[in-house]
Amino acid sequence: MAVETPAKNLTSVSSSAYSFYLNIVVLDHLVPEPNTPSRTVSEDVVDENMGEEVEESAPEVNLAPAAEDLSLSPSRGNGTDKTKKFEKVLNKSLHGLKEGMDGIDKSFRSNMRGLTQRSQNVSTKAAAFVASKTMVTRALTSLKKTMPEMEAHATNLELTIGKRFNQGKVIVLHVGLKAAAMGKYIEEVDGEDSAEHYRSAMSTLKLMGATESMGSLEREMLPKVRKGLMDKLADLLVTTMKDKEKGLEIECIALEESEEARWLFTFMEFQAQMK
Repeated sequence: MAVETPAKNLTSVSSSAYSFYLNIVVLDHLVPEPNTPSRTVSEDVVDENMGEEVEESAPEVNLAPAAEDLSLSPSRGNGTDKTKKFEKVLNKSLHGLKEGMDGIDKSFRSNMRGLTQRSQNVSTKAAAFVASKTMVTRALTSLKKTMPEMEAHATNLELTIGKRFNQGKVIVLHVGLKAAAMGKYIEEVDGEDSAEHYRSAMSTLKLMGATESMGSLEREMLPKVRKGLMDKLADLLVTTMKDKEKGLEIECIALEESEEARWLFTFMEFQAQMK
């Protein structure tokens, strides 16, 4: 097997090219959306103490007959016409009373439904907050259990991996590569045959003293290798964390160092606006 030797003239390659980030994001979609509430307040029985919450003003009810009709009271005359007129005025007042009471009942029920809706919205938001906090806690617990396995895997590949940042629903891991281990990375990403071709090419170039060509080959392979490792480690991380914590809902977004700061800032800004 050819011995892999890193190129010595890679000063043009930034050290950031040999690293990337794994962003573990706790998902929100498991929190149920608030449903339109069915009527939960009894049509017939409502706690009288809840009346203080009624915001709409109930319609006024005028129980008194018109002033010109007051003279029609039976006590002021016994005629049949006066009695009929009095009954007519009385029926009119009773009808007004019924309409007024119906209006009060409708207004009261409408306000009670509004109060119930507001109460349910508060409860839903509280439940969403608790569910989110619980899921974040579970994600952190799962990551703690997962890291030893990820670190062992990284060591075998001559990678470094560690937790860099944690706030709210995002946990950030940093992964570092080593130029000298490019052959291992190629084997992990593209198989043993590709790794052997790379090692052989590097050994041949070294014997020829073509260090510049060695650097060019390494620079050419680096983006492909980095992308392959990003995808593999992101999948491995999510799978392992979910195995440690059943029902955990997360995703892992792997980003190059040049992309990380902008993405993280945008994500944190969005989370702040959602509070």
